[in-house]
Amino acid sequence: MAMGLLGKFQAGHATFFEHIILGGIIGIPILGSCLLGYGSLTMIYGYVLIFDWLRCLGHCNFEIISHQLFEAIPFLKYLIYTPTYHSLHHTEKETNYCLFMPIFDVLGDTLNPKSWEMHTKLSIESGKNGRVPDFVFLAHVVDMTSAMHAPFLFRSFASTPFCTRLFLLPFLPLVFVFMFVMWAYSKVFLATFYNLRGRLHQTWVVPRFGFQYFLPFAAEGINNQIEQAILRADKLGVKVISLAALNKNEALNGGGTLFVNKHPNLKVRVVHGNTLTAAVILKEIPENTKIRVISPEAELGGGWWVRMTPVAFP
Repeated sequence: MAMGLLGKFQAGHATFFEHIILGGIIGIPILGSCLLGYGSLTMIYGYVLIFDWLRCLGHCNFEIISHQLFEAIPFLKYLIYTPTYHSLHHTEKETNYCLFMPIFDVLGDTLNPKSWEMHTKLSIESGKNGRVPDFVFLAHVVDMTSAMHAPFLFRSFASTPFCTRLFLLPFLPLVFVFMFVMWAYSKVFLATFYNLRGRLHQTWVVPRFGFQYFLPFAAEGINNQIEQAILRADKLGVKVISLAALNKNEALNGGGTLFVNKHPNLKVRVVHGNTLTAAVILKEIPENTKIRVISPEAELGGGWWVRMTPVAFP
């Protein structure tokens, strides 16, 4: 569930001085344990990973901890902080300072009294759409290397133009495993969104990699994923859904005509890059202009002449 936080990448952005302070804060318990004779590599790595996980959890911009967990085990709400909890630190100053465990805000009397009430409210409403997108771009995963280029995996790597890095190679077996998990269980999911001229644009991703589109036995499953995405967009009231890359493969679904013919009463417009380009060109050409149309299969120099007629576009 998306929330009104300052930004989803803020957990990794800080000044040099802030990084020094945070490093010191993390180091105090580790140093204390070592001085008392209880230090170990497992303790150090475990503590750093848990601390960093909790810190990232509060900045992830999505509420993934259900209020039902806190209702079942009330004490957990003092050990796990959530994006709702941390957002109040930014919207209402002088509260919720702790970066990992709310219990320290309780001890310091800096706990915002609205923390649990707001978390419960947002958790209950997590299945509701605050705003229906105007346009959906239905993409898919290209390959295993590009999968690690997603913003929610490696932020610094994703912020640069696409390239392959040697440090990513050891992660390829893990991506390979996740590919099969996605193949077996995953559904179309929201990857990114942005607002342009007052219109909400979203990118949905079919959980399939590029090479899978060329496997004959995978075609039915892929088309089912695309069809469910189109029906979901239609149900939500999306105006346009564009089939990207191999999702519009002629051999797979006839450029989307398979779904349009199967569901003739669709309200959402199913398009792809080629049709959108043609629509833009047709809209710009004056009425009654004589143009030459050449099909991909035509002989060199072939084609036919047509005269433009008025066409209505949204």
